[in-house]
Amino acid sequence: LGGALMTLRYDSIAEVPARLRGEVARRLGERAPKGGRWSAAKPTEVDGRKFPSLLQARVYRSLQEEYPGAEILHEVRFPLLTLGVGTTGQPLYFRPDFVVLPQDLPRWMSKAVIVEAKGRRRSRDYELRKRAFEASYSVRVEERER
Repeated sequence: LGGALMTLRYDSIAEVPARLRGEVARRLGERAPKGGRWSAAKPTEVDGRKFPSLLQARVYRSLQEEYPGAEILHEVRFPLLTLGVGTTGQPLYFRPDFVVLPQDLPRWMSKAVIVEAKGRRRSRDYELRKRAFEASYSVRVEERER
């Protein structure tokens, strides 16, 4: 091209090549769209509940159909006392995507269903916390994919 300037036109920042997005957004005073390495999850709302991904929303719908009348809790924190405390001195937690409590519960954890909505990637931290949870509470974590 020998020093000639070229003008490129884009309808949105999302169309700009990834390596230039941050600089273009900064110059325009806008925020560059986030494109994480781990996921491209899209927040979704179902029955007034907000989920961080379409996968979680789909799993929620399937749980509603599978367990009619059950109470479905989202992201309940369970302390992992078998792992001790983290580097900050706070206990470590396992936060499953869903805890399903069927209507006929004589003993709480004996019939609770713990469900994780998982895509393809699983971190080492998730696997460790899942195993610690299953050992601590004697409850199996059910993983559901698409």
